[in-house]
Amino acid sequence: MPTLLARLSQITHLPTTIALNSRLSEIRLKTSTSNLNPIIWRRIIIHSLLTNAISKSHDCAVGPDDIHYQMLKHLPPNAVNTLLETLNNIWFAGNFPPSWRTSTVIPVPKPAKDASDPNNYRPIALTSCLCKVMERMVNNRLVWFIERNKVITALQCGFRKQCSTTDHLVRLESFIREAFIQRQHAVAAFFDLEKAYDCTWKYGIMKDLHEAGLRGRLPCFIEGFLKKNRQFSVRLGACLSGMFDQEMGVPQGSVLSVTLFAVKINSVVKAISPGVECSLYVDDFLIVYRSKYIHIIERHLQRSLNMLSHRADTNGFKFSSSKTVCMHFCRLRSAHSNPELTLNGTLIPVVEQTKFLGVIFDSKLTFLPHSVSLRRSTFSV
Repeated sequence: MPTLLARLSQITHLPTTIALNSRLSEIRLKTSTSNLNPIIWRRIIIHSLLTNAISKSHDCAVGPDDIHYQMLKHLPPNAVNTLLETLNNIWFAGNFPPSWRTSTVIPVPKPAKDASDPNNYRPIALTSCLCKVMERMVNNRLVWFIERNKVITALQCGFRKQCSTTDHLVRLESFIREAFIQRQHAVAAFFDLEKAYDCTWKYGIMKDLHEAGLRGRLPCFIEGFLKKNRQFSVRLGACLSGMFDQEMGVPQGSVLSVTLFAVKINSVVKAISPGVECSLYVDDFLIVYRSKYIHIIERHLQRSLNMLSHRADTNGFKFSSSKTVCMHFCRLRSAHSNPELTLNGTLIPVVEQTKFLGVIFDSKLTFLPHSVSLRRSTFSV
């Protein structure tokens, strides 16, 4: 058990990212000492914002400080005013409480996987509920800035207003059916990011936000949230490990983590070649191209794969060569070969079906495997 806890607590570091982090460390000082020009980034947190953030919080497990959401929802008026004053002091002083940078990680086993392998667990971080209330208010301001300034590409549909998985599913199906009508081949590469949240480059997030023009108290709070001395322990059953430093990544389970991850993964998508279609839902990612000739598809997709691999390495991400798959959509009766694409020097396997955003796609686009899967899950219930 102790060995498993130790292995679950390890974090993979990318040498390229760490070297780049050191070279660009001076920009961090410029970010933290930015001017407070835009009034919205220095305004106080008002009572209605706090009560709204608390009311929207769903009951969940407590963090290391043992403060539950129910405690916050039942605070008397005087206590709410005291809490509001405390949060405003944190906002203006920029002193991020050290207790908010500690978390308890619960490894949740992935379904139908070998439980003895630590790689088959999904780490969920239990952070302070009080911190998440503050995060929710900060996240609303950050999302407003991102949407107003179009920081994130329109291809990202994850956790954005008026966007859903349906957008990408319909786009992909329409793209493939259009290829069938024009008697073309359509080839898609479905990517899998290894430890996406755990490998997110924290300094890279601050760098991207700085380049987008974010200034004032907001980036100072985010920098405190992502600071180097963030620590966590791993709880597995009744066993609790010692504290470990989280030098890379954003904690899964935090309110801000999804938005910050979307900011960082956005820089990877910019490497897509013109003409190649792309779909992105948080970390679910694919590229697709269609043509009458396989060699043309191979050339366009391979160029994008090479640029994506390079961009991922320099931004702290890593595509899994073993879990990334390729699918050849075609209804032509004539003999034809499957495309040969490589990622990091490894040939991407061509599969007959794969799941994307909860829907199983097959090479003929009949959706029969998905119907069978739904039938089985229905009868199992």
